Amino acid sequence: MLSKETIENFKDMLEGNNFPLNKCSHRETSDVAERLHNFGFLNKDRNEYTVTHADRKYLKKLIELNSWNKFKDWLNQEEEKSPDTTVTNNFYESSVGQINQAIGGGSIKKPKNSNKSTKDSLLKRASLWIGIIVGVFSVGFILYKIFYK
Repeated sequence: MLSKETIENFKDMLEGNNFPLNKCSHRETSDVAERLHNFGFLNKDRNEYTVTHADRKYLKKLIELNSWNKFKDWLNQEEEKSPDTTVTNNFYESSVGQINQAIGGGSIKKPKNSNKSTKDSLLKRASLWIGIIVGVFSVGFILYKIFYK
């Protein structure tokens, strides 16, 4: 069970306050805050801990459970329930392409912008056709000059 002072310190952090690190800081709160920092749920500056908006839910759950061991068990259950995480790096208009990394499978998805016809591709097609037409006329003109002098 967490002490009342630890719970109050974490409630203050939920209100937007920080937890100062100094010799007078509550020892249990410092220990639990260090563990939360190691999990990535708290930010540690030079002499204070702060919580980000995205990680407030973890601090709320710790206060609700009022026990570090129950919190660890809950965290393990959450990790087991969560679906595989997909990280997508989309390099726009690059030859690198799209990289998809998934835990437990590695499925590769079709890039989102593969079916788009851009002005650049239309310009390339037009210049290709113009080049072919000019090439055919120039070869015809050269053959005409050679055979019909």
